[in-house]
Amino acid sequence: MDKILKVLLVVAFIFLLLIVSAYSPNIVQLEFFITIFLLNLGFVIYSKLKKLESEYIKLFLIISALTFSLRYFYWRTLYTLNLDNFFNALGSLSVYFAEVYSFIVFLLGAFIALRVYDRKSIPIDNIPPDKLPTVDIYIPTYDEPLEVIKPTTLAASVMDYPRDKFNIYILDDGGTEQKRFPDLEKVKKEAEEEIIEKYKKIYMKKYKKWDEEKIIQKIKEDKKDEIKAYQEKEVETAKRKGEEAKKRKKMLEDFAAIAGENVHYLTRKRNEHAKAGNINEALKHTNGDIILILDCDHVPTQNFLRETVGFFIKNPKLFLVQTPHKFYNQDPIEKNLRIFRQVPNESEMFYGFIQKGLDFWDASFFCGSAAMLRRKYLEEVGGIAGDTITEDAETALELHARGYHSYYYPKGMVFGLQPETFSAFVVQRSRWAQGMIQIFLLKNPLLKKGLKWYQKLGYLNANVFWFFGLARFTFLIVPLFFIFFNLKIYDATLADVIAYAMPHFFFSLLLSYYLYSKYRWPFFSEVYESLQSLFLLPAIISVILAPRSPTFIVTPKGENIEKDFVTPFYKPIFLLFNITVIGILVGIYKYIHHPDQRGTLTVLGFWMFFNMLYLGIGIIVAHEKPEKRTFHRIPANDEAIVYINNKAYEGTVRDISLTGIWIEVHKDISHLLKDYVWDKKLRFLIKDEYGIMFAVEGQVVNANAHNIRMRFAFANIDQEKKITQLVYASSSRWKLFMQEKAVSPFYSVLFLIKLMLKDFGRAYVEVVKTFYNDLLGIILPKKKKT
Repeated sequence: MDKILKVLLVVAFIFLLLIVSAYSPNIVQLEFFITIFLLNLGFVIYSKLKKLESEYIKLFLIISALTFSLRYFYWRTLYTLNLDNFFNALGSLSVYFAEVYSFIVFLLGAFIALRVYDRKSIPIDNIPPDKLPTVDIYIPTYDEPLEVIKPTTLAASVMDYPRDKFNIYILDDGGTEQKRFPDLEKVKKEAEEEIIEKYKKIYMKKYKKWDEEKIIQKIKEDKKDEIKAYQEKEVETAKRKGEEAKKRKKMLEDFAAIAGENVHYLTRKRNEHAKAGNINEALKHTNGDIILILDCDHVPTQNFLRETVGFFIKNPKLFLVQTPHKFYNQDPIEKNLRIFRQVPNESEMFYGFIQKGLDFWDASFFCGSAAMLRRKYLEEVGGIAGDTITEDAETALELHARGYHSYYYPKGMVFGLQPETFSAFVVQRSRWAQGMIQIFLLKNPLLKKGLKWYQKLGYLNANVFWFFGLARFTFLIVPLFFIFFNLKIYDATLADVIAYAMPHFFFSLLLSYYLYSKYRWPFFSEVYESLQSLFLLPAIISVILAPRSPTFIVTPKGENIEKDFVTPFYKPIFLLFNITVIGILVGIYKYIHHPDQRGTLTVLGFWMFFNMLYLGIGIIVAHEKPEKRTFHRIPANDEAIVYINNKAYEGTVRDISLTGIWIEVHKDISHLLKDYVWDKKLRFLIKDEYGIMFAVEGQVVNANAHNIRMRFAFANIDQEKKITQLVYASSSRWKLFMQEKAVSPFYSVLFLIKLMLKDFGRAYVEVVKTFYNDLLGIILPKKKKT
């Protein structure tokens, strides 16, 4: 098979050279393109059907796509730019540079994809316990509730590792001395400064000849009552928050005391340098050889340490083992579109493919959680870095530059929460974007001494990706400038587009499908990135103008959404969607009445249709659906025995959470429901990770002939720990979550269209109502003044 592939690839490569050899878009070149495309398509279909992962096929696909893309950009650069006047030039160059950016991302992505490394674990079964390294497990927290922290802590406490070799530390930044005992004088001073700032510009216009000090004094005199009232309000708020911080500290200390002998509580004096500062302070008070960092909502499986510690024993120069972040709840786009576990999660492409590619080049980097770091090397660079707000990637960059190594182990062993609301999602992505751009601007990997050339490209790929907000926003708005203002942004005939743009587009799509279809469905990146771009754009511009200005903002998680509502972030999506729809209608009018523009309008029509599709889906996402569960159900397939009226009934666990369980009973129990099941407390047995049965009690909340749903009734912390172990500890359980399903680009487009048609009407009505109410809120106060 390899010999046949090599011959076909050589022949195909000759065809490629013939295609590139001439500029003219003649019929022969078009035939060559079709031949090469069909040959590549055949390779892709064959490999997918046979589940064949051939490096030859991948290499040829990359070379083919690269060839047609280079050919396209040669033509695009020399023959399509319109620089006739300022506005045409602005529109034309905006699209051109957005395309160039996308091509750079493509090149870097192709480099990463050349080889992916599926690393296997190193067993530690034969290593004596006293020779194993000690591990400190850090669980940093800020304001998350105990219900979020508890599962992570309890699951960590039952890890399969010698008990005297690991300790768990809850690092509480919500109970610091600074928060418990606020400086009330400072609070008063800041309140006064806020009022002064509020009136400063007004007074400066009124008293133009006064100096700043005199103006401030005047404000203090005129607004003394307002200042005093605001100071009193802020002092009361600070006192209340101080009491809450004291209660939080005691609550977490009490929990740590009963969670296990190796569970400890740590806090610090001041909240400095956010998460990085919290971890660095903990380094001073602990002494484990290896640090495992877990976000407080990231629950580890029982085998985590056994699967990862061996890497550190084998490679003394290893500073990092990063593992994937998996999630058991829906992100807001999955939730609002109702596609959870139907479509690969957005993070799958990064953790399922890109990190594997980076690992081959010794460039996989720290992602903040689900990662182990060697203390010795971490302390060598002064702990977790803090010059940027993506302290994780920045730390890895510094350690790679010193010649130390990182591994990426692709087995999912940590499962956490994603942001539940679109606003929280945007907050998280804005921080990631700003942090990665900070690294690019302040610690550019291309200029970083000590990095290998391939590591520089790996980090550059991670940094440059987060400029996508600029490119995506450009692609959303630029077609409208031609439609509404007749700007000539793309000087090409329809024949040129068919000869040059289409091969570039189709090969890029084909390569993307071949490489990523298991991890990201075609066009879903465009949906996520288009919606994010409207909000990342100001964040990107602000960090470019002031690289040191961004501050760390904690991502809200564990939010409880009681009813439908429209996200406060809806306006840009709503307005741009409506403008795009109007643009399509105007384009249809122009197509009918301006035959000379039909070629350009055809291209722009397809362009704007996809923009409308992405933004229309954004309207559905903006209409937030309820999420009332504090603890999410995990699919299960475990054996169970339920005792009803002193008789044992065999069954299967269908799903389970920390608060309840659904058991499907094999025999019909209809005759027992009224007297022995409904509203009763039942005892049942479940098998744990090792196949040993243990007993639990539950209060029945719902039941029928074959199904019983119960709420757990915990007698003590040990039972709760056992259920936590049962729910989260088994790696095999999570395989039910990890469903891989590759689909074609055509199927993916149809799927997106169906999603939009299904829920768009209701969502659009709710968004229009919200927009109308918001508009009234702006207009009515103005009417009152007049």
